[in-house]
Amino acid sequence: MSARPLNRILVVDDEPDILAVVRTTLRARGDFEVEVCVCGQDALEVAPRFAPDLILLDVMMPGIDGPMTLKALQADPRTSSTPVVFMTAKVMPQETARYLSLGAVAVIAKPFDQRTLVDEIEVIWGGRVSTRSAWTHNPEMEALLEAYAATLPAKVDEIARAWRAVEDAGGTAELAQKVHSLVHRLAGTAATYGYSTLGNAASQLEEAVKTYLRTGAQLTCERRQRMGSLIDALVETSGKPDPKSGS
Repeated sequence: MSARPLNRILVVDDEPDILAVVRTTLRARGDFEVEVCVCGQDALEVAPRFAPDLILLDVMMPGIDGPMTLKALQADPRTSSTPVVFMTAKVMPQETARYLSLGAVAVIAKPFDQRTLVDEIEVIWGGRVSTRSAWTHNPEMEALLEAYAATLPAKVDEIARAWRAVEDAGGTAELAQKVHSLVHRLAGTAATYGYSTLGNAASQLEEAVKTYLRTGAQLTCERRQRMGSLIDALVETSGKPDPKSGS
């Protein structure tokens, strides 16, 4: 891939916070032209027109997911040769092998470090890309980090209220699915924005909700206590960025 320059990058993700940080990071570290899409269907319409050199594609999206989007891109002569990199939290060896077998050129794990994302892309591309010499917190990124931090209390409160609704209803799978969706989004973004402790707490809560759903949505006293403790941990860590983040 290094035989040609990397200038245009298309980013596809259903999470606005991820789109914002990836776009800002790419612009801060490199002279890239960046286009973003919020779903696979949009990507299929934008990619032929934008003609990206590289596509960063989320795996789990509603509607047309990442693998389905990749298959459609491969079937279109205008995009069939465009390299695609999956971005996902599902990076166990067997999962990574599956993504590569589908035709992705690489997999970038979520959460990712915003400061080294371009370095990862450079390695995948196989040669130097047009980047600035070092990572710096530019004003746009600083503003983005501050804006994300300001949303955390509301995000965590929404999760807590959603779980209380599950308890008030005596435990229903439909309401628990909403909790899972909310906490999954937080788990996928927190560490990328410099809140790895919060991200870990969200991931633990996400796994607990998944277990709850798998076991028939039975709301036992033990499960109430467990979920309450996990949500308390989420609240406690929501205002604590990593020391390295500089936030």
